[in-house]
Amino acid sequence: MDSFEPYLTFEFDSFSFEVEKYEEYCAGKLISSGLLQMTIFVKSHDNFIMTHLIGNTIESKIVSEFEFDTFITLHDRMQLTLLPKKTNVKDLTLELLKSCIDYTREQKDFTPIEPIVGHVFSDNMNIVKIVFKMTNPERIIEFY
Repeated sequence: MDSFEPYLTFEFDSFSFEVEKYEEYCAGKLISSGLLQMTIFVKSHDNFIMTHLIGNTIESKIVSEFEFDTFITLHDRMQLTLLPKKTNVKDLTLELLKSCIDYTREQKDFTPIEPIVGHVFSDNMNIVKIVFKMTNPERIIEFY
């Protein structure tokens, strides 16, 4: 079982990732994909992790600006998350994390195109993929 380490106060200032393509999955099936030129910019600011999709041309699938409250390091990735005590979504991942590290804010209602969690995958300290999970319906968008 992988161990994790939650960081409620974080050490990074910012990072960016240049995106060339995306793939969107629902129920394990590819439902859309395409080439795009976009930058994902992540910055810690006032105890939040602000995320900006600069040049987002798929705004009907994912919002261009959103925030997370904390990140958790795993063996092969960094997980960005926001753990509301009360929310309009039912998600096992959020419930498990809240039981392990508690909630990070009282309430948050998510829209269907707003990520509830993000994963930053790296190889030799280089970001290779960023994945965001949405609900209603549950789906993920992978950016390469």
